[in-house]
Amino acid sequence: MSDPSLLRQDQTTSTGVHYAPVSFKDLPGWEDDAFEDARQAFHHSATFFGQNAHSWATTRRLSQEALDAWQGVSKALMEACNNGPQAFKEALSHHLTPHQLITPAQDQEGTLTGYYHPVLSARRTKDAHFNTPILRRPHDLILVEDAGAFNPAWEGTRIGGRVAGGTLVPYFTRKEIMAGALDGRNLEIGWVEDQAEAFFMMVQGSGTLLFEDETALTLHYAATNGHPYASIGRVLLDQGALDPARATAKNVKAWLRAHPHDAPTLMAHNPSYVFFKEADKSFAPCGALGTPLTPLRSLACDPRYVPLGAPVWVSAARVPWQETPFSRLFFAQDVGGAIKGHIRADLYCGVGEKGFEQASALNHNGALFILWPRVLGTPHVR
Repeated sequence: MSDPSLLRQDQTTSTGVHYAPVSFKDLPGWEDDAFEDARQAFHHSATFFGQNAHSWATTRRLSQEALDAWQGVSKALMEACNNGPQAFKEALSHHLTPHQLITPAQDQEGTLTGYYHPVLSARRTKDAHFNTPILRRPHDLILVEDAGAFNPAWEGTRIGGRVAGGTLVPYFTRKEIMAGALDGRNLEIGWVEDQAEAFFMMVQGSGTLLFEDETALTLHYAATNGHPYASIGRVLLDQGALDPARATAKNVKAWLRAHPHDAPTLMAHNPSYVFFKEADKSFAPCGALGTPLTPLRSLACDPRYVPLGAPVWVSAARVPWQETPFSRLFFAQDVGGAIKGHIRADLYCGVGEKGFEQASALNHNGALFILWPRVLGTPHVR
C-alpha cells in the first residue's frame, strides 16, 4: 500500500475520488508480475486510443491533450512490447505514474468481483425445452448511455426509452419483456433451455450459443433496456433463502435452477434486460472498448473514476484461487451495470465453466492504482 503520508498530497477530482501518487517500488507485487500476457491485453487498449478512444460506454470524449498523451504513451509502449516483457515493464515505469484510488471517506480498498463468458446450449427455433429467448436490440429502443451529457447531475446514469403518444417513456422492464412485451417482433437470435444461464449471460454482457448442428455463435452486448441493475442475490439474502456465508453467484444460479417456477419472479426483481448482437468471431468476447478481453488482464470499471483503456494495478490480500497475495497489471476495458463506485472492479476470468468457477467465487477487498501518463500530472477521467 501507499505511504499514508502521501494522502496529504492527494488530488481530488470533481467526482470526489482522491488519486494518491505512489512510486512503482511501492506497488504491492510489482516485481513479481511476469507481464507476458499483459502485453497482449495492452495491444487492445492501444487500439482503443489509436481509434480516438471512442466507446459506447460514455458520451464524453477525452480532451485533445489527454488523447494526444495516451496515444504518445501507447506508441512508446508498443515499441517496447516488441523487445519483451522486461522492456515493456521498464517502459511502463518510464512513461506512467501510479496513483492509488482513495474514497472521500479515505478508504484505500474497495470491492473486487469477477465475470466470465458463458457458453450455452441453444436451438434456432423454440421447442418444449428450449423456450427462453436471447434477443436482439429492438428498433424502437432509444438509449442514452450517459445522461450526464444532458445534465451534469445525471452523470453516469443510463436511460432507455421508447416513443409512445408523442413522448419518451421508459422502456419495457425485464418483467414486462418476460411477459411477452416484445413477442412477435422476430428479435430472437436463439433459444436456450436454462433460464438461469440466460439470466447470467445478460449479467456478463456476452456469451456463446452452441447449436445442435455443432455451430457456435458468439454474442456481444448490443444494448440494455435502460433500467438500473438490481441484485437478485440481495433479494435472496433479505428473504432468508440464502446463507450470507454462501452468497456467491454459483449458489444464486443453483437456487434459480432448484426453483424453476419461482425463478421468473425472482429474476423480475432485476428490471435491467440486455440485448445482444452477433460477433464476427466465435469465442472472442469483447468489452466496452470494442476489443477482445484477456483473462485476468482485462477488468470492468466505473468510467467516472477509472478511465477506459488505462492500465490499472490491482492488489488484494487474497483471492479464491491462490493462497498468496494477488497483485498484477490489468487494463480497464469494460463496464457493467453493477460496477459502480470509487474503488470497484470486475475482473474478467475467462470462458465457460472454468471462468464461471473463478468469477463466482471472487468477492474480496482490493486496492486499485491507475497508471497515468506522467505528462498529464494528476489523473482526470473527464
